Amino acid sequence: MTVLETFADFSAHVRYPDLSDPERETLSLHLLDTMGAAIAGCRTPNGRALRELQTPAGGDTAVWNRGTIDDVAVRTGTVRHTEIDDIHTSSNVTPSSIIVPSTLTMCARLGVSDPALIGSALISGYEAILRLGMAIDGPIVMYEGIWPTFFCAPFGTAAATARLMNLPADATAQALANALTLCTGGAGAPGRNRPGRWFVIGEAARAGVAAALAAAHGFTADLGLLDGEWLSQSHGLRGKPDALTEKLGRKCIVTDISMKPCCTGKQVAAALAAFQKLLSEGLDPEAATKIEVHVPKRYAAMVDRRLMPGTNRSTTGNLRYQFALAAFHPDGLFDAARSERIYDARLDALMDKVAIKVDDSHEQYMPTYWPARVEVATPKAKFVETVVAAPGDPDRRFSASEVREKFHTLTDRLIGEDNAEDWIEACDGALSSPEGSERLISKLEKLFEEG
Repeated sequence: MTVLETFADFSAHVRYPDLSDPERETLSLHLLDTMGAAIAGCRTPNGRALRELQTPAGGDTAVWNRGTIDDVAVRTGTVRHTEIDDIHTSSNVTPSSIIVPSTLTMCARLGVSDPALIGSALISGYEAILRLGMAIDGPIVMYEGIWPTFFCAPFGTAAATARLMNLPADATAQALANALTLCTGGAGAPGRNRPGRWFVIGEAARAGVAAALAAAHGFTADLGLLDGEWLSQSHGLRGKPDALTEKLGRKCIVTDISMKPCCTGKQVAAALAAFQKLLSEGLDPEAATKIEVHVPKRYAAMVDRRLMPGTNRSTTGNLRYQFALAAFHPDGLFDAARSERIYDARLDALMDKVAIKVDDSHEQYMPTYWPARVEVATPKAKFVETVVAAPGDPDRRFSASEVREKFHTLTDRLIGEDNAEDWIEACDGALSSPEGSERLISKLEKLFEEG
């Protein structure tokens, strides 16, 4: 069998009930974490702008005639832009923002409420999107102009949708092959105001769903794409196709995914955790005379990106600004909108003290970990903290209570504590019974109807 056929055979037969109890709990927690991002994303300017493509404000004509796969596009883009969604460091793919909303949306449209089938579809999607990310060496190509999540999204949603429709292995392989030809990675710079990247990531997710629907109607493709030179000829990628099938089925790949502690770029997470630890131990940020942050070369420039008004991604990825929020406006770390920069003389003063340094010794931990060392000088002492595994990484996995605490911190201000608790209960039961699945699917539908 070809690489695609081998993976498709696994994807078509993987079963959620066969997972271990810890694996099922981990999947449930990622489901909850993603719903938090969905709630936050619906209330940002970018999230509202995406919904206005279908239901514009002021009675204007909709850009899109709203349909099933158009909903997939809007919802995945809404979740992804919050920068509080999870990430798999070995592929540099943010999987749940793509797989969870697309799968639950298709459940609503296909009338699926079987929790075992929904769980199986989620696992199929996760395995596809993350393994393709490893196959293209996502942590490397990210710095060569390829956005791994964007590239892999069609492949992931095709796998999840095919499993949700119970397509046989041969049709699943056709869905994956067609989805693969829809993959592209060069999204370019994010832009200002309404960044197109959140529109195009949704369109990538939408494309994979379309590929699965087409396969269900008999459309075929080249199943040998990953067995030859297609990746290099079409995309200039060296590629490691064996990653798609290596150790397939031995454990649930969801257990390798990292959660973020707040709205932040993953490249910032370890440094931010180190700085927060120093603050918790009594560091006075106003007493700092110099702050050096040592990170691997490959993402030193990314954490030093310029702040752009109205662009949330520039603030979540700017290490200096994240440090300043942690020191003086910690609630701002959970603001997914970031539509306005906080102007505070203390923030500007602290940011001016931060220097970002390249430390080649950290490369040994990549890509499993994205480490950082923070050194803070004050008139009286020097403080040093190194973080290799950031909070939320598999080696420092958030407990169920910590995920719930994060959910409340993010959403209580938006929907109220009681409503947040209702969402938690819905997520807890979503993969346990048809009634539980229907409840969560209904809540997601209502969320995107009402905003």
